[in-house]
Amino acid sequence: MLTYENFFPTLLQRVSSFAPIYDEHIKDNDELLSHVLMGDLARFSIELYRAGYKKGEKAGREKLGEILKILDEGIQSPDSNLQELISVSFLENLGQADEDYDSMRALLTPALLNEMKALESWRPGPPLS
Repeated sequence: MLTYENFFPTLLQRVSSFAPIYDEHIKDNDELLSHVLMGDLARFSIELYRAGYKKGEKAGREKLGEILKILDEGIQSPDSNLQELISVSFLENLGQADEDYDSMRALLTPALLNEMKALESWRPGPPLS
């Protein structure tokens, strides 16, 4: 079961290409700042989307798919800290996808999409950024 404490180790095990970003984060901050790193994961995911779906790179689609599976597991975890981390620091950062926001939103699992809709319902205006 995913928890706040084991989320990033699990992510690194399943998506090893995120390791350089993780390592740089630890080097720059001397510790794990989970919410900050989750914003990095959102930006990484946007890059994977663009590589995988706009440029047709299979590896990008596969890596993004794995990230979305892990996030889906996390949002359904009973760990409320993990749920908050995913909601506040990943889903809200998807607004940075700009013109790709709607297409990325369409890839979300039902559980992630439900959380996104909850976020959008109390925040009027354009997509989250």
